[in-house]
Amino acid sequence: MTDEFGFTKAGVLYDVASDYPKGLAENFKSAWEELHGAGSVVAYESFTTKDTDFSAQLTTIIGSGAEFFFTPQYYNEVPLIVQQAHELGWDAPIVGSDSWGSAETVTLCGEDCYGLFFTTHYAAAAATGATKAFIDRYEAAHGYVPDDVGALTWDTMNLVQMAIENCGEITGEIEADRACVRDALAQIKNFQGITGDMTFTEEGDPIKCAVIVKISDAGEFEFYDSACP
Repeated sequence: MTDEFGFTKAGVLYDVASDYPKGLAENFKSAWEELHGAGSVVAYESFTTKDTDFSAQLTTIIGSGAEFFFTPQYYNEVPLIVQQAHELGWDAPIVGSDSWGSAETVTLCGEDCYGLFFTTHYAAAAATGATKAFIDRYEAAHGYVPDDVGALTWDTMNLVQMAIENCGEITGEIEADRACVRDALAQIKNFQGITGDMTFTEEGDPIKCAVIVKISDAGEFEFYDSACP
């Protein structure tokens, strides 16, 4: 948001009772303040799972001087947050995380979500190559475009297959085989997946690019940019 829009003041709205959004909110705050200094997250607002009225938190964000706000919530919460923000007069960007990556987000949010951004694993719209081929096969079989979870599951199964093949002989001894597959996974380098190329650390974390998606005026998840480690 800084490179694209020159923003230095951010707001955050997250579910304090949900581990994944809470962790993302904390990481975002830490990274943003490392970039722009203490206090550059000018509003850090929370709510609790199943809350549906965010007007108090949004009013605080709007009055804080935030130039955009980050809300790493799920598809059923994003539309409520975005629509209430607009009703209160917010007209600046709202950005999210991969938990936005369900087709239901746009179905429920409609035009209120057009033009917004979120970071995720892949962008289905205008995909090419092996990713496009996977999407076409998936859509033909299931009747809809796969979301991030579907694409990541495909990559996961192929990674496990590769690790098993690289492991060598499977002995049937569970503990030994588990250790062998685990070690083989940690040694995979430059795996070319549907969701991008990845290399694993010894701790099991993938080193890969994050995809920045923009929700188009047609309600599609379009590739906008990528951020690579």
